[in-house]
Amino acid sequence: MLAYTRPADVDLAAAVPQVMEVGLGTAGWRGLLSLAGSCAFNLSYLATIIVYVGLVARLPMVAGWDGLLPGWWSELHPKFKTPTKAIAAVALSIALLGALGLWGAGNQEAVQVSVGAAFGSFSITYILIFGMILFGFRSGAIRAGAWLRLGALAAFVVALCNLLFEVVPLGDVANARWFAIKVAGAICALNALGAFLYWRGAQRAAKMAASTNAVTQARDA
Repeated sequence: MLAYTRPADVDLAAAVPQVMEVGLGTAGWRGLLSLAGSCAFNLSYLATIIVYVGLVARLPMVAGWDGLLPGWWSELHPKFKTPTKAIAAVALSIALLGALGLWGAGNQEAVQVSVGAAFGSFSITYILIFGMILFGFRSGAIRAGAWLRLGALAAFVVALCNLLFEVVPLGDVANARWFAIKVAGAICALNALGAFLYWRGAQRAAKMAASTNAVTQARDA
């Protein structure tokens, strides 16, 4: 991309079609090849998004099975056996985040906000995973070796740096400070919502378990 285009002119919302058009041109058979390549990329990108929506929808479905979310999240379509309600909720959430990303921004900035919020949340997940290896082993039976701790430390630092850099725009934005606020706010809101849902679900699961135990003890008595 940078061999053909200046960094300031890169279209972050459609980088691959842009580099194909610039590299091959728009005339003759080269233009047709560029058009075919762009169409194939957009089709594969759409298929990837559909797969991601399906994968993410399985998470609330399983949470519904475990009692961490209301049971309707786990309801399957009577014919296709897919969690249609969970898929619809995930799709609406994506549309809402995309609309919020466009608030006071152009198309490329909205893409950066969405990607920054997503990868920032991924970074927090990996920070927790590798932080557990560094700080969370409290059992005397399990000991993390020096090489494992060193590798976890390197991964922890990379994930932390990635989280910090997500609030920095890659291209020109209307307001860099407002961009950072939107990305950081989306990351905090998403993780706070997840923590709240987990806490509420854990409370519900504990009450259900206590109720089941009480019924069992009463029946045995």
